Order: sequence, then C-alpha cells, then structure tokens
Amino acid sequence: MASVLYVVEPEAYFKKVASIFKDNLAGKNVIYITTNRPCTDMLALFRNEGVDASRIFFIDCITHKSSKDADLPHCMVLDGPKNVTQIGIAVSKAMMSVKGEKTIFLDSLSTMLIHNDSSVVGRFSSFLMGKMKDVGVDGCVMALTSDMDKDVLKFAQTIADKVEK
Repeated sequence: MASVLYVVEPEAYFKKVASIFKDNLAGKNVIYITTNRPCTDMLALFRNEGVDASRIFFIDCITHKSSKDADLPHCMVLDGPKNVTQIGIAVSKAMMSVKGEKTIFLDSLSTMLIHNDSSVVGRFSSFLMGKMKDVGVDGCVMALTSDMDKDVLKFAQTIADKVEK
C-alpha cells in the first residue's frame, strides 16, 4: 500500500482532484476527508468532470450539522476541520463501514493549517499516514505549492511514499 502527497498550484487544485479520481481512483472505494468544500459541492464538481462518485464516502468537515445536506447517506458531517480527534475517529469508523479495499483521500493539509496549529496538523498527518500503513490502506493527501516551505508539509513529504508535483 502506498501514500501519495500531491502538491498542486491553487488555480489547478480542483481540476487536479478530479483528475486523480478519474485516473488513479476510478472504481476504488474512497474515504474522502473534505476540509475545503462541502460534499455536495464536491459531488457537483465530480459530476461536471465525469467522475463516478458512487464509491466515495465523504467525511465532511465543512457542512454544518444543521444544514439540510447533513443527512446525506454517503456523508458523515463533522464539527469542522479544527477537531482532528473527531476526524481521526470518523476515519476509523469509515474504514470499518466501507467494505473492500479502500483509499483515504485528505483534501487538504493546507486547509487544515488554516484551522489548526502546525504541530497539531503534523501529529494528525503522522497519525493518518501511520494508520494507512498499519491497516494496509492507500492514501492520497493534497497540499498547495504555496505551503511547501512549512515544516509540517516538509515532514509530510518525508513520510509519504511518493510526492507528485
């Protein structure tokens, strides 16, 4: 199993996400941790880009629980990207409920840095990538090129199996 850190320019970000799903994750069960956009927005983006989203389970850290979108069957809505413990628990639950081989997709470390201290994001990324390796799950982590000089992303590059720029 492998973990890939994708480093992307901001203006190409969502096109790259769609491309990864079309080219690398087609037909795979994906647990998508979204800290950028609500799962309904991502579903619309995927539909517009011709991505089959039927095998994607979202852990949505953006939609508020009071939203009408909070009760989607393929989506677990959390309190926000600041509560990394809650995200970790949600990932563990999703890994038990999603059957077959799975890939964890984190969108994105850069957004998590906006909401959390870099030491928290560093520990979370270490936890997440370690968990993926421990249970034999592939992983994809997104980050912006503008954040690559930050220590936490330098660290993420060292623990990822592969870095794609």
